[in-house]
Amino acid sequence: MDRHGTDITRPERIDQAGAGDRDLHPAISARNLRAMRLRLSITVKLTLVFVMFAALLLVGVGSLAYNSGRAALEAATISDLLSVAIEKEAALNVWVENRQSDIIRLTHLPDLLEDVVAFVARPDQITHDRLVRTLQTWTGSRQQYLALLVIDAETGRVIAATDPDEEGKFKENRPYFIHGKNGPYVQNVYYSLVLQGPAMTAAAPLYSAEGRLVGVLAGRLNLMEMNQIINRRTGLHQTDDAFLVNTSNLFVTQPRAISDPAILRRGIHTEAVRRCLAHQSGVIPTENQHGTPEIVVYRWLSERQLCLIVKLDQAEALAPSYTFGRTILLIGSLTLLVASLLAIGLARTITQPVLALQAGAVRFGQGELDVRLPETSGDELGGLAREFNSMAAALSEKEAQLRRYTEKLAQIVEERTVALRESETTFRLLFANHPHPMWVYDLQTLQFLEVNEAAINHYGYSRDEFCQMFITDIRPPEDVPLLFDHLQGERPALQQSGRWRHRLKDGRIIDVEITSHLLEFVGRKAALVVALDITERKRAEEALQASQARLAGIIGSTMDAIITVDAEQRIVLFNAAAEQMFRCSASEVVGQPLDRFIPPQFRDLHRQHIQFFARTKVSNRSMGALGAITGLRADGQEFPIEASISQVEAAGQRLYTVILRDITERKRAEEQIQRQTARAKALMNIAARLNAQLNLETVLTTICEETAHALKVPATAVRLYDPKQDVLYYANAFGLPSNYKEYTQPSPGSLYRELIQQYGKLIIANDVQNIPGVPNAKLYACLNIRMVVTALMFREGQLVGALNLFIFDQARHFTEDELSLLTGLADQAAQAITNARLYAQLEAANQELAYSNTELQQFAYVASHDLQEPLRMVASYTQLLARRYRGKLDSDADEFIAYAVDGANRMQRLINDLLAYSRLGTRGKSLELTSSESALAQALANLQIAIAENEAVVSHDPLPTVWADETQLVQLFQNLVGNAIKFRSLLPPRIHISAQQKEQGWLFSVSDNGIGIEPQYAERIFVIFQRLHSQAEYSGTGIGLAVCKRIVERHGGRIWMESQPGQGATFYFTLPATGREI
Repeated sequence: MDRHGTDITRPERIDQAGAGDRDLHPAISARNLRAMRLRLSITVKLTLVFVMFAALLLVGVGSLAYNSGRAALEAATISDLLSVAIEKEAALNVWVENRQSDIIRLTHLPDLLEDVVAFVARPDQITHDRLVRTLQTWTGSRQQYLALLVIDAETGRVIAATDPDEEGKFKENRPYFIHGKNGPYVQNVYYSLVLQGPAMTAAAPLYSAEGRLVGVLAGRLNLMEMNQIINRRTGLHQTDDAFLVNTSNLFVTQPRAISDPAILRRGIHTEAVRRCLAHQSGVIPTENQHGTPEIVVYRWLSERQLCLIVKLDQAEALAPSYTFGRTILLIGSLTLLVASLLAIGLARTITQPVLALQAGAVRFGQGELDVRLPETSGDELGGLAREFNSMAAALSEKEAQLRRYTEKLAQIVEERTVALRESETTFRLLFANHPHPMWVYDLQTLQFLEVNEAAINHYGYSRDEFCQMFITDIRPPEDVPLLFDHLQGERPALQQSGRWRHRLKDGRIIDVEITSHLLEFVGRKAALVVALDITERKRAEEALQASQARLAGIIGSTMDAIITVDAEQRIVLFNAAAEQMFRCSASEVVGQPLDRFIPPQFRDLHRQHIQFFARTKVSNRSMGALGAITGLRADGQEFPIEASISQVEAAGQRLYTVILRDITERKRAEEQIQRQTARAKALMNIAARLNAQLNLETVLTTICEETAHALKVPATAVRLYDPKQDVLYYANAFGLPSNYKEYTQPSPGSLYRELIQQYGKLIIANDVQNIPGVPNAKLYACLNIRMVVTALMFREGQLVGALNLFIFDQARHFTEDELSLLTGLADQAAQAITNARLYAQLEAANQELAYSNTELQQFAYVASHDLQEPLRMVASYTQLLARRYRGKLDSDADEFIAYAVDGANRMQRLINDLLAYSRLGTRGKSLELTSSESALAQALANLQIAIAENEAVVSHDPLPTVWADETQLVQLFQNLVGNAIKFRSLLPPRIHISAQQKEQGWLFSVSDNGIGIEPQYAERIFVIFQRLHSQAEYSGTGIGLAVCKRIVERHGGRIWMESQPGQGATFYFTLPATGREI
């Protein structure tokens, strides 16, 4: 019973008549009853059919709803991950551009440039230390750079660095040095052996004030900020992750899911990484290392040569769909239960008339003529009952007919009552068992009249509490005025719907979608309300809107123009950068064809490219893949751009998104670099020709010719400066008559010093014939020279001369590049002229030295021969005195004679050694392939007696074949081995000879276990006649090692010694690997 006295929950039995009829027929046998029990009744069959149909319908609709919701949620998640990937790619590109700008800004610091130029020109420790301190202000763990290097532009050697270990190393083959010489460059991520991890290096050229490349500034970037960019979270996800992988399958940034820093030295080989490194971009469902399903978005960053991975656990991404699935399952179960109850009721309404008809027929056959069958429906069963009653009426009297009418009327009333009760029962079952909250409220008082179990469970109030409340009590206070406005303004309607906020008993606010129906409830005007909680769905919608807003923010704030067109090439998106680039607003162009921004001559080609791109099914093409193309601004101006394009199909519509970048400034810079490169190449070619010439006259001729060809002028001339007379005189010319010097005269140096102070090193004189007091006016007048351009040549601050350009008939305009080339040519010419002069001085000195050496050799040879004859005479007579008068005179006379004989013999050995020493350079043979083992064997054979007497042991490793004079090589080995035997220790001599191949030739070593020598005398022992011991201690003339040095130097090598007293000595000498002219 409800509070109005009406029972709306107790269903009425509808088979009472049937039960009564069964009591009237006890004649039905037990066997018939058993047979009936074995067969399914019509009620059961109909109930099963209705239940199965309802179950199939619920399963189909529920599956469709769940799959649709899951697909929509998965698409939203993928869209969110794609927007995150695009955002991170854009942020990474901005970061790289900022680092490139930073390195450019450093190369323009005046103090830094001044120190680099000074250090390259003249290295010194003070400049070096100051340069390093300047660099250190920009490095550190919290700075943009971990280390800064200054690399010499010519050799690639690091001349200054914040990391002392880097100084002196050569970086000539490093990409950042090769590209950094030409312009700003950021090397993509590579694996650094020094850092044991990923690294990036930015580089930019360092130019002197004259525009000369003096070095390259390279900075090893601090990747902490890049790691923060990639790891920065977006949205409210808990399991999202992002990281970069290089082309070697190595992590570049630290994934959040893996805290071990060592992961940066490990590889990753997932399917998403494999596809991404194959230059693809897309989405793939996969599992992580723990077997957890994930949604992975992979994006190939072609400009960075990196793979960007953004992923999210499927469990978190699809959690709302799982909740939605459980809700569908619960609703389906409850609905199936209601359908089962309805099926039972419907089946009984069908079988009840049949059973009644059967019972009536039995009773009528037994003679009960007053029996009447109920007419419950207008179908065939009702018709059969009416025919039966008509037949009975014909046999009965009018009194019986009146009784039948009365009974029929009572039957009708009873049937109507039963139908009404069944209808009310059905409504109660639907209302009470509905899975969503439902209630009925009074339209006048707004008080709750009835609520179902779902409302009680969802809102937390009991049934009694609800029935004492008003609908305003479940609304937040701030929404009540809006509710009243809605109720006052709404028009009567059977059904209305809308979204509201409701407050639960625990104070939580939920979002609901309600549907209301007008009805009459217990005599009152009321409304039936069904409430659907959409809080989670609304949160998902808001998250999607936020994601779309972030994407729109990225598109609106990016520096590149972004334009999206449909399949008909009509613009559907035009961001702020595009408005600025094409100088028109988005409102003007949305819906317009893209052709308006393409020059007419390229429009057909553009359409062909779009059609081909659509057929390829490629998702995107990176920036620059199409090369430089041309855009058209709204004002008709054409400009160069780079473009990347991607295609995607959304809602059955194919969209093309183009990212455009204005490269006007870059093109200008490239053209400037090309001009500078061409100028530098021309200077290098001219410098190569000049450096190949050392004759001054040839150098001057080459300077004039090359300058005329390089600057395309008809005539040139070189004037040299004579510091003694302080004048500049014409030394050579090109394009002038052979007798041009007849019209010239030397120009005073003071004049050019004044011009330098006024105009600098480059002087341009137009209409030179009308300049009063100009030098060589006669030459200009005779040859009709109208313009003279003079570039003064300096070398190390000293004036060398002047390089002149002559223009006939009328003046000509020279560009900045041409004047810069002329200045460079003047510097090259000054260098070449200085070199030629130095070479001439060197040639003169060499000739003088050669003459002096020839005289010295001739003197030594003649002196040796002239001294031999009187020395032999002295030696012969002293030996004769020793033989004839030994023992006949006193002991002093014998001692004096012995001294004279020994002195004569030593003098003879000295002269022979001196003669041999002087012949080393003049009597030597030409070099040829010689076996050093054979030469050593010959030397040991010559020393056989000394080796045996001293019990020496001589060993050697396999020795090579070298280019040498065999006789001198034998003498070299003989002197070194003999020296080791002579200066032996108390132990038997142990001598070992070995050879090692080096880059420049062979390194020989002769080591012994002799007495050794102080290191301070290592150079002195190779000087002729220099001895460290007295004649009494060790015999000899002191010329043996000097001969060794002379032989080794004649072969193009060098010789030295390493030793410690008492530890033996090792003599090293080198011989070249190939032959050369001697």
